[in-house]
Amino acid sequence: QERAESYDAQKKTLTQFDQAAEYKDKAAALDAQAQELSALLKDVRAKPQELVGGAESPIPGLSVDDEGNVTIDGLPIKNLSTGESVLFAVKVAEATIGKLQVILVDGLDALDSEKRDAFLKAIESSDCQFIMTERTKGPLQIEGETPFAGE
Repeated sequence: QERAESYDAQKKTLTQFDQAAEYKDKAAALDAQAQELSALLKDVRAKPQELVGGAESPIPGLSVDDEGNVTIDGLPIKNLSTGESVLFAVKVAEATIGKLQVILVDGLDALDSEKRDAFLKAIESSDCQFIMTERTKGPLQIEGETPFAGE
């Protein structure tokens, strides 16, 4: 009886030892995989900056920082105010516009009066046609040139 119990205890110890060795091997393999993936992730994070760094941007001030954030004049675009976002979006639209040459700008009211005036002056020299919306008080108004006026 004692001998059988001793044998069972030794068998259990050997099984646990084998499992521990197996877990150790799995942990080493996972650690190696984690190091490999970390190195790949580091390369992937550096790629946007590498690609954009050598390219000529159609948008002045556009770049990618060390952390992979797209920036405009050094400020991450996710940190732009609503007004700055509108201006940035128009710059992107102008740089990537197709043959139609029409840009829709929703939320002109997000710009303060100084930026709004600067924006309106800047688009005067654009070859694009702009359709803009802004919220105001009172009834709906349509301003600007319309092809159907007086018809």
